Amino acid sequence: MKTHRFLYFLILFLFLSLNGRAQTSQKDTITADTPIDTLPETRLSPNIPIVAPSIPTSPQAQAFQRLGDFTVENAYGIPDISIPLFEINHHGYKIPIAMRYEARPLKQGYNYDVYGHGWALTGSSCISRTTETAPDERTNFQLSTNMFDYLYDSNVASSLYLHNFQHDRFSATLPDGSSFTFFIDNDQYQGFRYIVSDGRQVKITCNYNSSDIYGFTVIDEAGVKYVFDVADQAMVSAVNPFNMYNVAWYLGSITLPNSTTPIYFSYGPTIAQYNTVGIKEPRVSLIRTYYADASYYTTNPLYVDLKESDPHTNYKMKLLSAIHAGGTTVYFDYDNNSGESEYNHLKRLTLSGGPSREYSFSYNEHSVNGNPVYNLKKMIVKGGANSSDSLVYKFENYSVSSNMQGTDHWGNCNFDGHSYPNCANINFYIECDDDMTDNALNPSGLFKHIAKDPGELNPYRKIKMQGQNTVSEIRQATSPNYHGVLKSITYPNGGKTTFSFENHRFVTATDANGNYVKAKRLRRVIEGGGFRIRSITNYTADGQVADVKEYRYGPTFREANINQLNLPNLTNNNSLQHIGFGEPVVDPNVQTYAGYSNSQSIPSDIRQMFLGEHPYGQNTSFNNPFESAGSLSSAWHWELHFSPLTFRNLLHGREAVIYPEITVYHGDIGYYDDQPENTTGKTVYKFDIYSHPDGDSCYVEPLRWYQNVYLCEESLYKKDLPTSKTVYAAQDVAPDVHWKSKNQETYSYNKVSSYMSDYFYHEAYSPGWEPAYTHVSEYYLSKGMSICDKRQSSKYVYTYTDNGTHNEYELLTFNNRRQVVTRQVSSDRNNVTTYTYPEVSGDSTDVASQMALNNMISPVLTCRTQVNDVIQRDAEGYKVDYKEYEFGNRTLFLPSRIYELSSGSVHTGFVPTDSVLVYSSNGNPIEVMDRSGEHTVYLWGNGDNHVIAEIKNTTLSQVESAVNAVFGCSIQSLANIYPTLSQLNSLRQHASLAGSLISTWTYRTNVGITSATDPSGKTICYSYDDLDRLCEKYYYEGNVVSSGNKRILEQYTYQTITQ
Repeated sequence: MKTHRFLYFLILFLFLSLNGRAQTSQKDTITADTPIDTLPETRLSPNIPIVAPSIPTSPQAQAFQRLGDFTVENAYGIPDISIPLFEINHHGYKIPIAMRYEARPLKQGYNYDVYGHGWALTGSSCISRTTETAPDERTNFQLSTNMFDYLYDSNVASSLYLHNFQHDRFSATLPDGSSFTFFIDNDQYQGFRYIVSDGRQVKITCNYNSSDIYGFTVIDEAGVKYVFDVADQAMVSAVNPFNMYNVAWYLGSITLPNSTTPIYFSYGPTIAQYNTVGIKEPRVSLIRTYYADASYYTTNPLYVDLKESDPHTNYKMKLLSAIHAGGTTVYFDYDNNSGESEYNHLKRLTLSGGPSREYSFSYNEHSVNGNPVYNLKKMIVKGGANSSDSLVYKFENYSVSSNMQGTDHWGNCNFDGHSYPNCANINFYIECDDDMTDNALNPSGLFKHIAKDPGELNPYRKIKMQGQNTVSEIRQATSPNYHGVLKSITYPNGGKTTFSFENHRFVTATDANGNYVKAKRLRRVIEGGGFRIRSITNYTADGQVADVKEYRYGPTFREANINQLNLPNLTNNNSLQHIGFGEPVVDPNVQTYAGYSNSQSIPSDIRQMFLGEHPYGQNTSFNNPFESAGSLSSAWHWELHFSPLTFRNLLHGREAVIYPEITVYHGDIGYYDDQPENTTGKTVYKFDIYSHPDGDSCYVEPLRWYQNVYLCEESLYKKDLPTSKTVYAAQDVAPDVHWKSKNQETYSYNKVSSYMSDYFYHEAYSPGWEPAYTHVSEYYLSKGMSICDKRQSSKYVYTYTDNGTHNEYELLTFNNRRQVVTRQVSSDRNNVTTYTYPEVSGDSTDVASQMALNNMISPVLTCRTQVNDVIQRDAEGYKVDYKEYEFGNRTLFLPSRIYELSSGSVHTGFVPTDSVLVYSSNGNPIEVMDRSGEHTVYLWGNGDNHVIAEIKNTTLSQVESAVNAVFGCSIQSLANIYPTLSQLNSLRQHASLAGSLISTWTYRTNVGITSATDPSGKTICYSYDDLDRLCEKYYYEGNVVSSGNKRILEQYTYQTITQ
């Protein structure tokens, strides 16, 4: 008999889940790799289950990402290191619970690490915001452009911070593993709108008034509704001058479009840091005033000013206490489970609603300048309450240095304590004479007058920001080995993975003496900005190396020279070693540290002055324009400000370094990258990170001056999309090294942009030097932002063999919702697949329109593949009709009829195959009729999560009668029962089902199936240990349960170390 297609999808899902569990248990390991070949998904599945609603899933096989942004940022050298714990599956919606690690530098006074330094726990979700000026809701999400017509005076200036000139930036993380950024805008032309990054077609609403935002509702593309209604407030501090207002909203519930049972999230304790301090960072200033009635060389003042501020922000953070998903509950137990505390850590994680499982955590405590730092030491997994079985994961970390009293450019801890509140080893120029310079600078110790180098043609005085500090580089980064980063993980089976991290390396425009270097080829390479992975090594339980992955950054020196790349350090270097550096997103140099203002009348541009540039851009010597006769005829004023906080504001929380190329060697390539014989090959990934295709320009988001403010040309989208992936095998051809290409994939993208304007404050005039009738508008610069979606539009695959090259390609087109509508593939024949989705039509009452209005836009309604041979013909396809089903006060949109495309040379169109007549309240099909008119009834149990019986060749009333007789309830009520094998066998024998073909299943909740009985009555059983690992697959001869009749088909044993 032909296998029913609907049953096929169900059984396939069940056994894939089972096999995934067994394989995961056997490996007893973690994902510890950098999957940098991952491409953005197109949110469609050509082989969707025939009646399953289209809702997003995150299977455990996928790499779990850093909490806050679930996209692996491969161009940044960040590996995925994660330990899957378990997965909540609520009627098809999956929430992976996993521990994920990212090596991060320590920061002064910073402690969000509830799970140990660098670790995060997936599964929770929130929306947070960065408030740029006044909170958006205070002005109904409108920019305060009405203020621009006001005259600028001291009263107006002191109140400008209360107005809104920049949109707040909201960042959302969903438990399905996706994240996005959005803005809320309300202008007179387009009204109230949400502008969302990366093409996400989510529907957002917020609950707010003029005082605060109380929550958000987000409906994703599958119609899943997320309610964020648990809020945290910012605490009043020097950094936050406003009254307490909400800055984070935690997920309270999830409602699925195919279920009437929501998922609920509960929150308990709060981390509240009121008094924690970091390191005070300086803002050092030079203030110069010339009065026309005085001599230039004598009485004109030059002042030095210092302001120090602790950039540490006080915060509150709610901690997740429970997740309730139907019959499954996850409990979170902390050191302190009630009220507020300054530090708190997860002590225990408990899974209930079936076989209980407990995860306990222990930590090592360290101290950095009196602030505690906790490293995850051990995780123990236990089974049921009476189980003695356990799995032990042990974590070894590098040391945490207790005496890191300084900060580097990025605010990370270093050893160079700020004995003087100096900025950095960076030089600049001022127009004052020697005496004036020395008289002002020497007493302060903040700046230092130094001699100019030969060849410096400007007439100005050269100043070092670092002043009297004797340390050559007070802002240099320290090794990751002092920051307590992860060193190794030992698994329950005795296997082990070791990790080697190193500092990022990049090209900087600041040379070792502090000078600004314009030519990129003449610049130097420095370390800093965080850590990247260098190697990952896996060991077996007996200590043997299982595999090694070595990561290298940038092209080789040989490749860089052949391609004549405009990079430093390439002269006379033709080696196979990789250059090892990337591009800074923001480079620490004199421009990124600086800010300035001046009077309306000024002899020369102040930026050109502090950079030592010719007023007309010439490379020649010139006279000091500030000493000319015309310059001395009227008063003028300028102010120069330098601070590491200016640099960090430009970086704005982004990753500090990005790489155009990363190579993964499968084996130990050696220190000089010249031992391919020790590898099995390499994979080279290239990324489009430059603003110009020649690769010689700066990072794709360049910085430029807007009058006297240095700003980023921000374009909001994922920056690490790969342009190619090439796999090589090593060829042993002495005396040189040869790499043979095996295959290559290349990718291209289309970018669609939305635009939004903000206004940035700048000191148009130095305080006290404003012209009469100056308006507020002169103090604000309009700057646009591009919010983009960059989607893959083509993929070409080249396979290289001894017989030549085989080429394939894939081309995609999108609709205005950025969904794939055509996919063209070439292999032996060209074929084109087209897709349609729900959208609002002229008659908005039809089901597809109603689905679209409820944002259920991801289900594929039709899929049609046509092949171009001699003639164009249909190859395969399907069509799904949806219908509204009422359950109490909920309307569910579910598939009602499924069609297959009749293939062949004649276009006969879509032919009906199956109709779903009855559903459960959670969207599970109960009665299905195929094209021949045969009825199949599916029974659901275990909280309506699992199919427990498939009964073919029957009617719903016959099955209802049998269920009532055996279970004493209706089919709908049976969903809440956990039936035994004996009960299901009784159902099979009921008289009303005589002549039916019956298959049944039983389950271990949250684990997998425990038995599967086919229509002939043969039962295959599955047993698990207390840790939910598959132990045996077996059956009983003749279905007679006895030890003598037991026949084992498969058996699994596990090596575990419990200490």
